[in-house]
Amino acid sequence: MRAAFLFRIALGLLLALVTAVTAHAWEWTPEFQSLTETEQSALEGPGRFASEYAADILSYLKPADWEYEWLTHSQAMDLGLGSLSATHFMVDNRLKIHARLSEHFEFRFLHTIEQNRERDTHHEIFETIYFPAEKLGFSFYGEPTLYKRETDTGLALIYKPQARHEIRLFNTFVDVARLKRSDTPDNFIEPFLPYSRGLVGRLWSDPEGGLRNFLEYAVRYETHTRWVFPEPAPGYEYAYWKAFGGVFGSKTFSKNQSVNLRVQFDRKSEMRQSAWRTDRLLALGQTVFRRIGPSQSWDVTAGISFSDRWWRMTEGSVEYRDFLPHLLWSRKGWTVGYLSTWHRAWGPAGLRDPQDDDGRWENRLNLSYEFKFGTKAKLVLLVSGDLDRAFTDKSWDGGGGRFHMNF
Repeated sequence: MRAAFLFRIALGLLLALVTAVTAHAWEWTPEFQSLTETEQSALEGPGRFASEYAADILSYLKPADWEYEWLTHSQAMDLGLGSLSATHFMVDNRLKIHARLSEHFEFRFLHTIEQNRERDTHHEIFETIYFPAEKLGFSFYGEPTLYKRETDTGLALIYKPQARHEIRLFNTFVDVARLKRSDTPDNFIEPFLPYSRGLVGRLWSDPEGGLRNFLEYAVRYETHTRWVFPEPAPGYEYAYWKAFGGVFGSKTFSKNQSVNLRVQFDRKSEMRQSAWRTDRLLALGQTVFRRIGPSQSWDVTAGISFSDRWWRMTEGSVEYRDFLPHLLWSRKGWTVGYLSTWHRAWGPAGLRDPQDDDGRWENRLNLSYEFKFGTKAKLVLLVSGDLDRAFTDKSWDGGGGRFHMNF
């Protein structure tokens, strides 16, 4: 019996490896991401994080089950917080309110904050959708801010081939008022204005069927933009474009087994006095076994995460590559997680984080507990320890928390 149990775990690890390879900071709402003032203020680069960063992101990542809850409720909220270093937190918050106003009109509100060592975005989207037919809708959305120069507006065509499948073709006019209503001297250079264009699709299974299947897919292109900053003298020009693609899904194969797969890729080109290009590939595969082990009281998740980040700069080229096999045991609200990280780094040491160490194996142990508040809310608190420095003053690796609520 025990041998069969261990065999199933090993098989799950193998399956997770295959699904991930055939194909971290993850994007949750790709249809509303775009160029911001924060984006251009500091070029993203390898000096921002070292070998532990990928394990931090994986430790604090919201589970796939939460995404299904998000998709199947018209009003939902996720809050996420985790320690990345002595001076930085990872923040991952989102809130949505969808309300059908009439037979033909729907209102949507989305609040999202994504902050980590690669992204720092904050969006509040107000959206009105007109449905002239059951399967077809026209959307107008906007993101008003205190400074009119930062206001975004957009148009989207929404097609629903099925009741639980929505496809969105969108075009966002980024900082639409900056050319005429800016209170700062910087401005875009016409005709190189910022637009964010793409397609996002989401489909999910009927909650009454007992399955928790979903699939999300997205592609986005942010147009070539030129942005001039005359002050402080002598000033500079910033150039930018970005392409993004991603797939995220979960499939239930039996009442006791499901597989999660997530892949994202983006390429970003920037220039500010020097050329800078960032390529990023993130992949995550997991197999979840439910109600197994002694008394069928354990849930076990076996998976592997892979990330590759490659920066090509005028000063040189740097690449970080991380493999993270991991195993989670859950029982009666408690979860014990083991994460192993193999970190590889290429490029001049002077361009990398001072604490980055090529070829380093790192082992981490996470312990969390989930508090449930009926069927609508749950709170997860997590602590993390460095197994390579166990029983020393450096064994503490941080902690975090997650909260989810449907209302």
